[in-house]
Amino acid sequence: LERLYKRAKKVREAFTFTAQYDSSFHNFIPGDSTSSRRSRFVFSELLTAYSARIRYHQRTISAAHCSLNNGMTDELRQIYVDKHNEYRSIVARGLATNKLGGFAPKAAKMLKVSYDCDIEQNMMEWLQQCKYAHSPYSVRNGWGQNLFMVDATKVNKTKVAPWSVRLWFDELAHNGVPQENVMTRKVFGRGIGHYSQVVWQNSNKIGCGIYWCEKMTYAGCEYSPAGNFIGALIYEIGEPCSKCDCEGCVCNEEDGLCTAPENPIKHKKVHGRHHKKP
Repeated sequence: LERLYKRAKKVREAFTFTAQYDSSFHNFIPGDSTSSRRSRFVFSELLTAYSARIRYHQRTISAAHCSLNNGMTDELRQIYVDKHNEYRSIVARGLATNKLGGFAPKAAKMLKVSYDCDIEQNMMEWLQQCKYAHSPYSVRNGWGQNLFMVDATKVNKTKVAPWSVRLWFDELAHNGVPQENVMTRKVFGRGIGHYSQVVWQNSNKIGCGIYWCEKMTYAGCEYSPAGNFIGALIYEIGEPCSKCDCEGCVCNEEDGLCTAPENPIKHKKVHGRHHKKP
């Protein structure tokens, strides 16, 4: 751990920059409530103690190959899928540090995420506007949305992808969620809306994007079905996979996640509705 800390210190000196992320809430009121926050964000794959002692037993779900000429690559798609599933697994197995004490409760029915190209296309169309705000709820089929921004242009996309998901997930360690694990106005007000969307039990389809704007690097993911509903559990509490009873679902005992059948998402085509940049 001492070597890990020293290495992390060097990384901090080399990679510290100002990142900005939104306070995202998807279903509180029509549309989204957004307020900008700033955080000194560090390349943090080495910084957390559990990253040194927890091994994620990942059975990789291959991200979809998307025939989209938008700057995304299959490598980036795979990173987003893998990081979401890594953090969902850490939560499901009761290994995620909670600011309010101890660890977040284990998840009985945490679904493993897979990738969707239509969701990605919708996310990218919004990022290309270079407006650091949520897209209108109506033009993303009611999907959830997490956003991330770096105050620098042309930041390496293979770094931005894990950074963004890690920063969203770290809201649990920085702000905390009560053990009841229910989304309320008060709980959301703690600043955990990104974390809760990343690990929302039923949000098992994602599409993500990264775009180089003139003065910033802009990233985000959209989630189907959306999370962050008032009065709902973020996820069902219980031993990992103990309620993996959805039709066709399979339990992955090593990572504590339930894999659901690959059913296509039913949605209207919304691409092209965003306003073009002037």
